[in-house]
Amino acid sequence: MGTRKKRKGEKEIPLLQEGDIIELKRGEKVYADIPVHFLYGNRRGSFGLGHGEALIDGELDYLAGRYVVYKTTYDGGGEGHGPNDTYPDGHHVYCERLSDPSVKVDFYQDGCFTCMLPNKKPVGKAVRRWVAPVDSDRKEEAE
Repeated sequence: MGTRKKRKGEKEIPLLQEGDIIELKRGEKVYADIPVHFLYGNRRGSFGLGHGEALIDGELDYLAGRYVVYKTTYDGGGEGHGPNDTYPDGHHVYCERLSDPSVKVDFYQDGCFTCMLPNKKPVGKAVRRWVAPVDSDRKEEAE
């Protein structure tokens, strides 16, 4: 399990990993697929989906709840326009809602990003299990 780099006077915070269950609450900001109506001021009344910043509040309250981390990466850094203007990669966390896996969100735990939840701690651990489908022809051969 990785840990976030410690800043002066801070405790080391463990980074989330695949299988961790987290709870997202009102007031937290994540990236999500939401209607572009909420993303851009010039798209009022347009409800096609776009991926962008979502503050979990008001009409986007439905994003609050329990999620399972299905992937983590270390990415997103880049360079700005000024000299020595560099932004480091960050621990990028991808989650899907436990009750509806079609609802997905992502955020960063460290780096220089808009949607950051650096102190998010797991509330549980999920286990992934693969089940091979039963081939009906093989089942008949076995009998």
